[in-house]
Amino acid sequence: MPVSGAEARNELDRILSDPGFQCAERNKKFLRFVAEEFFAGRADSLKAYTIAVDVFGRPQSFDASIDPIVRIEATRLRAALIRYYEKNGS
Repeated sequence: MPVSGAEARNELDRILSDPGFQCAERNKKFLRFVAEEFFAGRADSLKAYTIAVDVFGRPQSFDASIDPIVRIEATRLRAALIRYYEKNGS
């Protein structure tokens, strides 16, 4: 069954405010940024550069081939979400 935009936003807010969701504040910011871009219909235009600059405060000269911050933090965020859902269910 499809999830409405309101339900998805509520789930995002629930996860981010739950003390059981264990991840760094910057990864909470990462999750919110990516989700908001998705909700706004801009998921296809998300790039490592945008995330690095807008979320992680990297300079405009950011180069993803030199600085793997987005890949590393995405891996950490995925792991945190997996742990959260394994503990709290779907």
